[in-house]
Order: sequence, then C-alpha cells, then structure tokens
Amino acid sequence: MIERDHDHPSVVMWSVANEPASHEKGAHEYFKEIINYTRKLDPQKRPVTIVNIMMANADKDLVGDLVDGLCLNRYYGWYVNLDDLDGAKHDLRVELEKWHAHFPDKPIVFTELGADTVAGMHSLRHAPYSEEYQVDYYQANFEVFDELDYVHGEQL
Repeated sequence: MIERDHDHPSVVMWSVANEPASHEKGAHEYFKEIINYTRKLDPQKRPVTIVNIMMANADKDLVGDLVDGLCLNRYYGWYVNLDDLDGAKHDLRVELEKWHAHFPDKPIVFTELGADTVAGMHSLRHAPYSEEYQVDYYQANFEVFDELDYVHGEQL
C-alpha cells in the first residue's frame, strides 16, 4: 500500500487497521511493530493511525499511545442510544472527554458515523429510519463535535 500510494496526492495519513481488537491482550505489541514498519516505509513521514472500534473505547484501548491521531468509528444515536439523541450526545461527549484526557495532544477524527434511512420515509415524530431522524442524528453529533476543539473532522 505504501509503495503503491506514497505519491498519491490524496493520502494524508496511513491507517494500518480498521476496527481491530485494539482492546485485547497483545494488541499493543502487535500494532507497535506494524506502526513502526509503516513509519519506516513512508518517505514523507505522514501520520499513522488505526481506526478504532466502539468496543475499544478510551478506557479499554491499548494502542492509542502508538498513533499520531485518534480515528473513531462511532454510532451514538444509532447502534447505541437509538431514538435517544440527548443520551447519545451525552455519551459521545463523555467518551470524547476521556480520549482527550488520555491523549490531550492528539487530534480526533471521526472516520465513520451515520444513521440509516429509508429513502422517502418521513415521520412527524422523527422516528428512526426516517429522513427527519437522520438529519436530527447528524445535527446532534455535529453539535458535540463543534463544542470540542480537539475534534478535527468527520466522515459521514
């Protein structure tokens, strides 16, 4: 991947894993070797990261110290707190504050977030799967992101 893409203009960082079990025993040793090798191969010395799965939250993750930035896949308000956007905002904020407390100098980027919808489905009460709920979901997440200057971006 690095040999192939090292000169591609859209590569801004290397992700060496998507949603690994970075909370399980042995993860730190395993990823330390991979991350160091990735850094060795890149002539431009771009940041290296791992895309974190929700089960490996700030209290359980074992590899956050190895990466240059924290990339999180999170679905508060969808897989967690479905139809409870106030609870989703609270839980998201709490988790982000923990990540920031552990790694105050690392930027956070959301590499996945979203709520599914049935195209054309509408709901006066903004029920899940409606287009209205999807809009509300994104607005709730963006409200939290915009409060925290260490959240540097998101990909829907």
